[in-house]
Amino acid sequence: MCVHEEINPGTSHNRKMNQWFGFAGELVAMMPGSSHPVPLLTNAPEPPPGFRNIQLLGTNGPITSYAAEIIEKAELSDDLELYNPRALLPIVDPELFSLLGRAKQIIHFYRTHRFCGSCGKEMTNMPREIARTCEVCGLTNYPRLSPVVIMSVKKDDTILLARSPHFPKSMFSCLAGFVEPGETVEQAVAREVYEECGIGVKDIRYVQSQPWPFPHSLMLGFTSNYHDGEIKVDQVEIEQAAWYSKHNLPVIPHGNAIAGQLIRMALDL
Repeated sequence: MCVHEEINPGTSHNRKMNQWFGFAGELVAMMPGSSHPVPLLTNAPEPPPGFRNIQLLGTNGPITSYAAEIIEKAELSDDLELYNPRALLPIVDPELFSLLGRAKQIIHFYRTHRFCGSCGKEMTNMPREIARTCEVCGLTNYPRLSPVVIMSVKKDDTILLARSPHFPKSMFSCLAGFVEPGETVEQAVAREVYEECGIGVKDIRYVQSQPWPFPHSLMLGFTSNYHDGEIKVDQVEIEQAAWYSKHNLPVIPHGNAIAGQLIRMALDL
């Protein structure tokens, strides 16, 4: 871990600080702010009490950010509280959420790759890389990224929205699904829409992406247009689906989420 240079207490504008994202399981330790939780900032070279397995995230100006595991919650400072990162998406700055997500994915990687998946021996960190290697058989693991396609499907002035059983009450969103081995992302879009709702699509176009650290997805956003078929949900991943216009929208995801952005883009909201 890096030790900061000496600082001049009288010049706070150039003071070097450490920013910490500590995770107790899936929860992140942050300080309650006036409007939303904020990361812990320190100017001490050592990690906060209870923070272990420190991982460097990067430096932005005078602030160096770290991810860490929290082994014993009892050691945490009284000014820290544990939050569900997913609940922070609508209330924190997108840049902060992106950094928090990076921290979460890195800690998840190190937590789930302690031992070699080939020979079972303990793995070690690789210098200058986010990776773990086995010194016995040579297997090297990097953080897992799972590509997920998420798409808007338009029909005239309406959009296809669906509800999964695990969604919050009354929430509807875009269809989405993992890319399978051997298929293109465009094929994945068409397959997912047909499998989940029985609808054929055309004019598939890539729009944007978003890291989604729950636990390690990369959301690939697409637009598409209705081609044929009638809605028939699978009753497994999707329990309800319908065409909605801007005038009768159900509850939809927040605009900080790629799903919310695709919906708003499709309906010019």
